Amino acid sequence: MKNRYEINCKDLYTMFYMAEAFYLSAEKSAPLGYNPEIFKSGDAICAHFITVYFINTAFAIELYLKCLACIEKNEYKSGHNLYELFCDLSEENQRILTVDFQKTGHMYSLPSLLKQSGNTFENFRYLFEDIKNKLNPFSIQGAIPIIRKRISELNEELIMEDVVPNLSK
Repeated sequence: MKNRYEINCKDLYTMFYMAEAFYLSAEKSAPLGYNPEIFKSGDAICAHFITVYFINTAFAIELYLKCLACIEKNEYKSGHNLYELFCDLSEENQRILTVDFQKTGHMYSLPSLLKQSGNTFENFRYLFEDIKNKLNPFSIQGAIPIIRKRISELNEELIMEDVVPNLSK
């Protein structure tokens, strides 16, 4: 198939733990990016941590979605568009993720959010190129726990513990 990659189990673990690493990196950079005092101080370097947060969050979601696709069919679609990767999943997994996300009380549906923020990774990598046309993807991080939960339901060996509480260690 064109634009698809087959994967073996060893690669699945690598993909999953890379997603975890980007998720942790995003969570570590978030407090710097959200700190109003940083913006008031005019510290441009610290203020750009929010961009790092967006990029790492989007890339983590991308890898989690590809991991879920690999669990389903031992292959994943290439590319960075979160909505397209979501649509590449089985209808059952799309439904389960959508319903579980809706239970969080988020104002957008998961498909709508992924469609709006689908190109976050590509758009924010070079934010300085066209800053006025960038969508604010603040809400996409809410998808991560839902996708991780579904991965653990399908492959218990991948998720042994919740990595985010370990950030303070």
